[in-house]
Amino acid sequence: NRGIYPPINVLPSLSRLMKSAIGEGMTRKDHGDVSNQLYAKYAIGRDAAAMKAVVGEEALSAEDKLSLVFLEKFERQFISQGQYESRTIYESLDFAWALLRIYPKELLNRIPAKILNEFYQRAAKDAKAKVRARGETGPRGQLQNKENLIDS
Repeated sequence: NRGIYPPINVLPSLSRLMKSAIGEGMTRKDHGDVSNQLYAKYAIGRDAAAMKAVVGEEALSAEDKLSLVFLEKFERQFISQGQYESRTIYESLDFAWALLRIYPKELLNRIPAKILNEFYQRAAKDAKAKVRARGETGPRGQLQNKENLIDS
């Protein structure tokens, strides 16, 4: 038991029907690519955790250590949801990108360059736009800096 609620085993839970219900016009054009990359990075994270149990964290590569960080955040923040927590598919996709930004862009090899270029750096722009839309300003009208959950 990994303390995930609702309980799910991600790796064998891949939906074969998903391809017919996602993408531009149904969800968002990055949905399929982000899903594939999350799945791949999760599998790598699980492998890194198994390797850590055998050789210790000190023996892991820098990429393996990133994979452990990704694994923890993916399970605790993306997969786990409180009983009364809900988020839209668009919020989930944005959160998925926040998780994928744990890795340097060049390690996201399941996402086409065009999609990476459009969405990888989008977090800062989106955060500023949301703050402006909500009118969250501080002293003398300055926009408040909201930290990304992944960076905290």
